[in-house]
Amino acid sequence: MGHGVTPSCDPGAEFETLNEVTDDTAVGIALDEAAVFVALQSASVDRILAIDKQDGIPVELTGAAHPWGLATDAEAVFWVDDHERLRRVNKDGTEPQVLLADHNLGQLAVDDAHVYLAVGGGGGSLLRISKTGGVVETFAGDQDGPDSIAIDADAVYWLNAGTVDDPSGEVMKRSKSGGPLIALATDQRAFLWGLPSLVVDETHGYWAAADEGALRRVSKLGGPVQTLGADH
Repeated sequence: MGHGVTPSCDPGAEFETLNEVTDDTAVGIALDEAAVFVALQSASVDRILAIDKQDGIPVELTGAAHPWGLATDAEAVFWVDDHERLRRVNKDGTEPQVLLADHNLGQLAVDDAHVYLAVGGGGGSLLRISKTGGVVETFAGDQDGPDSIAIDADAVYWLNAGTVDDPSGEVMKRSKSGGPLIALATDQRAFLWGLPSLVVDETHGYWAAADEGALRRVSKLGGPVQTLGADH
């Protein structure tokens, strides 16, 4: 473990290393006001860590079985694992739970009441389940390779990355209260498959186009797709 400063390609900028864990691969990250939460895979023990923002000291919250994806709310941390389970643990490491099992789960996101989960592949779907467990709802069915998910107060947004045979993709939207599925952008290729690559702000959705090294965006109301940068 270490603590130091790493220079970036910009000579005027510096990055601070909060914590350094060797022989581990970080596969998920989330944060709150006090800590950064990291899902780690390693050759020995997979685990979920909380790293204090001030002193960089890591605390192991729980072990995990090949975790990926990570999300947090005010009380808990949520992730999916290689046993096709949605799991949660309190931020103090207590009360680890399995909320959902036996689904081909991918990326996830949480709001005040629910966890939203991508089930990948052709004929995939978005699922919704209470953060305390219970009945699983199909929030959006018959989706083509759903992956990264983003949420605002009113709606859920996700990327359909397509399949190997048809990699054309879509940026999708649906109101949390129901209603039609809306394609905000179509024919969008080469998302960062398996990685969280969609975010939203008050007006737009943004996603990474890995094939062009570009950042793209579209209005939450729909309209033309804009490219913000390429090859930078």
